Amino acid sequence: VCSSDLLLGCLLPGGTGRTLSLYMALAAGALTLGINANPFLRSDGYAIMCDLLELPNLYARGQALVRWSLTWWMSAMPAPHTEPHLDAAGKCIMMGYAWLAWAHHIAISALLAVFGLQMLSQLSG
Repeated sequence: VCSSDLLLGCLLPGGTGRTLSLYMALAAGALTLGINANPFLRSDGYAIMCDLLELPNLYARGQALVRWSLTWWMSAMPAPHTEPHLDAAGKCIMMGYAWLAWAHHIAISALLAVFGLQMLSQLSG
């Protein structure tokens, strides 16, 4: 969408159509960059963050670590540790990422639900 709007903006003569096309190209480019750079979605931002932190498969390992810690905290029974070779800083990074990713998914789901309910209420009158 961004490249087609940009091409259209370059081909159109000056005026409202060209301005509108270039604004659409800017909005589409910013949205694409925002989605792809988000580290909480499995896209380029996630891969870059995993590479920078040198923690492969961060999401699954973080979720497993959170499940282990919640199981240990709720039952007070020792369970086999999911990441025995990881230092304390790595565990904090993994757990922090897991909780933030979980909160991000809940927030996106809630926003989509609210948006859907608003659309349904407008359609029904």
